[in-house]
Amino acid sequence: MAYATTLDGTNVQKILADDRQTNFVSCSPDGKSILTDAGGKEIDQTDVLSLVTTPIFSALPTLYGDPSWSPEGNRIAFNWITNNSSEIYIGNKDGTNITRLTNSPGSDRFPNWSADGTKIVFASERNNSPGIFTINVNGTNETRLTSNTFLDTFPAWSIDGTKIAFTRYTSSSADIYLMNSDGTNLTRVTGPNNGINWGADWSPDGTKIAFTSSRDGNPEVYVMNPDGSGQTRITNNPSTDEAACWLRPINTRPNTGKGLRVQYFHN
Repeated sequence: MAYATTLDGTNVQKILADDRQTNFVSCSPDGKSILTDAGGKEIDQTDVLSLVTTPIFSALPTLYGDPSWSPEGNRIAFNWITNNSSEIYIGNKDGTNITRLTNSPGSDRFPNWSADGTKIVFASERNNSPGIFTINVNGTNETRLTSNTFLDTFPAWSIDGTKIAFTRYTSSSADIYLMNSDGTNLTRVTGPNNGINWGADWSPDGTKIAFTSSRDGNPEVYVMNPDGSGQTRITNNPSTDEAACWLRPINTRPNTGKGLRVQYFHN
């Protein structure tokens, strides 16, 4: 089930008409719709006002998910599992022109677009060395940015293109990290001793990051400044609240940050 709330945690609204299973969500740049992966069965687009859901990628023979809107809102990046290998693809928002970007023996997941729409950042578990990678949208110049014994995942590019936020798992914790878009200047912005923290998503104006944390004993959505200060809990209920993304009100001028809402789902 997917919901939206204002930044003070009030005015909670359901934005999926049914209770379909949803593993991952992406908010459109214009604030009018969300993408969901229907539990890996298909990728759907839902209008947040009418709550009408339309399948986009539903005829593919195997599992796919982790959808991500391009900055201009015309293309979608996603992962597609074929022959026991999860790879990154992009396609038009009408489901046409599907193009494969990655080709590795490991699992490539969680694509996210650069602000100019020329690159994709993604997580990969290839070669027993999980890390964050970037690749051009034409499939060239694949570059490793991080390497972790355990897992680096859920990358998210900042609106100005200079930073990438991601989740780093270790044997005992998970925290949100920031780095420059070339992989330098790695900085932890959550923790220590604040539970498990994951799933960063930048606000459209670049001033806030939404993420999920279990620090209070139950996964809830939080918002913080990019430097890790001002960490504030947004949701508060006994269900698992996670996979937050930002919805800009339709009548809000782009990049003002006014009236922003956080979308999330809970189960």
